[in-house]
This record gives sequence, C-alpha cells and structure tokens, in this order.
Amino acid sequence: MGWDYREEEAESLGDYETNKDHVRKLDELRLSDEERRERLLANEVTDAEIHRCLRRLHRERECSKRCHLEAKAQFFCVEK
Repeated sequence: MGWDYREEEAESLGDYETNKDHVRKLDELRLSDEERRERLLANEVTDAEIHRCLRRLHRERECSKRCHLEAKAQFFCVEK
C-alpha cells in the first residue's frame, strides 16, 4: 500500500499514563478572537473569508436557537 507499517511492543496502561506527554486542558486550547484572526491572516486567509465565516456561524447559531425554542414550545406546550 502507500505507507510503511511497523509493529511495536505493547505497553501497559500504567506505563503509558506515566510516560505520556502533557495533555493540555481545554482553556489552554482556546484562542482569543484576535489571536485566531492573526493566525488565520498569517496563513493566507483573507479578511473577507473570515467575515463570511463569522456571518455564517452567527446565522447557524441563530437558526439553531430558534429551532430549539420551537421544539421546546411544542414539547412542553409553552409560549416561545
């Protein structure tokens, strides 16, 4: 096939947990809006593309919110 395969010796779970690299916490993975924008721009993503994606994300979130409220109203027989 198109890749090399090499079999490795199995490692116990305890050894794996002891030797594994540091796992970052969720808050260490988050980027601020400005840092995300800077990284995207540094990787040849245009301002127009960023703006278009943010608008689409906002529309999708609003639609999801409306759908959730409608389903909640139907299920619990309450006003939207």
